[in-house]
Amino acid sequence: MVAAGQCWHWLGAPKATAGIRRLLRPGGRAVIAHVGWLPLPGNVVEAPEELILSFNPAGAMGGGTGLYPR
Repeated sequence: MVAAGQCWHWLGAPKATAGIRRLLRPGGRAVIAHVGWLPLPGNVVEAPEELILSFNPAGAMGGGTGLYPR
């Protein structure tokens, strides 16, 4: 198994994919995970988001949308 957590967006996908294919045995698995910053009501991100916005109103959602279409 090859795992990439919170880092895939820093890797060049074609080169990283080739490296994963080289490392995996037949039937092996790759796991790519990313946890987005989604300040939904009542979740763990809500309070830090309110603090950030009190100092930087333009900093909503960590500057992102929480959507990763690719």
